[in-house]
Amino acid sequence: MKNRKRNRLDGYDYSRDNLYFVTSSVQDMVCCLGHVKKGLMILNEYGMIADQHWHWLGNQYPYVDIHVYVVICGLLMETVVS
Repeated sequence: MKNRKRNRLDGYDYSRDNLYFVTSSVQDMVCCLGHVKKGLMILNEYGMIADQHWHWLGNQYPYVDIHVYVVICGLLMETVVS
């Protein structure tokens, strides 16, 4: 992955308990997780898989508490406590 922006703060210990904001996106920001209809996000098959995996993370790792998350077209945005 050439030209990838460094997204970590130098010297910060990311293994410690804290509140983190996480954004995940699909390649080229393609809107492939669903569509918006009358102001609501309607998840398609891929959006439902992404949704299920965020629930799985919270169940799989007891030290992770997912406060809020949203799946929109080509993004997943979460607030996670670790």
